[in-house]
Amino acid sequence: MKRMTIALALLGFIVCTSFVTSDIVISSIDETCTALNRCTRTTDSQETEEAVSVWNRNKKILYAVMNHEDFFEVEKRMTVLDALSGYDDFSGVS
Repeated sequence: MKRMTIALALLGFIVCTSFVTSDIVISSIDETCTALNRCTRTTDSQETEEAVSVWNRNKKILYAVMNHEDFFEVEKRMTVLDALSGYDDFSGVS
């Protein structure tokens, strides 16, 4: 009976942990997507810096759930976006 109780307790712990982890991942993805959408709708460098900041804050979580090839491509583009955020006008950058 003890083994059954321990097994059920562990199963409950695993289920709760999976729900919490899933919620953290979904909120990180939503936060990153929202910041990037705001960044694409305006040429304000502050929005771009905010998007890069959100990416840097959430990239460890996203690295755990994304395909690594896709992650490295996004990471490369975010580095370029970070470099471009120093310019006031993106049209002059080639």
